[in-house]
Amino acid sequence: MVGYWARLSDMPESRVTKRIALWANSNSNVSCKSWFYSVRHKLTSLDLHNYYTILCPIVKYPLVKAVYEKMMSMYEHEWKQSINKVKGKSGKGRNKLRRSCTYKQILCGEILSFNNATLT
Repeated sequence: MVGYWARLSDMPESRVTKRIALWANSNSNVSCKSWFYSVRHKLTSLDLHNYYTILCPIVKYPLVKAVYEKMMSMYEHEWKQSINKVKGKSGKGRNKLRRSCTYKQILCGEILSFNNATLT
C-alpha cells in the first residue's frame, strides 16, 4: 500500500495511471470510500500529514520507515496497556497475561536455549 502510494506520487502526470489516480483521489470522501480514502485515512491516523498528497513526489523508503515506526509504537503502546490490565480482553475474568507484566518490560521475542538438552 505504502509503496504504491509513493510510486503514484512520483509518476509523471502525462501517464494515464497518474491521471486516473488524481481523479479517484479527488473524488474519494466519506461517502465514496475508495482505496485512496483508506490510504489518506490511515496516514492521517498515523499523523503523517506530509505524505498525505500524491501531487508532489514522495520517496518510498522514508515513508515506509515512518509508517513502520508509527505503527510499531502504536502496537507497543496497546500491548503494554493490555498486559497491565486487571481484566481480560472480553471484560470477563482475569487477564491471562497478568504474570507477564512482572518480567516483560519491552516487546520482543523470547529466546529459547537448549543447552545439552535431549529429547526422548
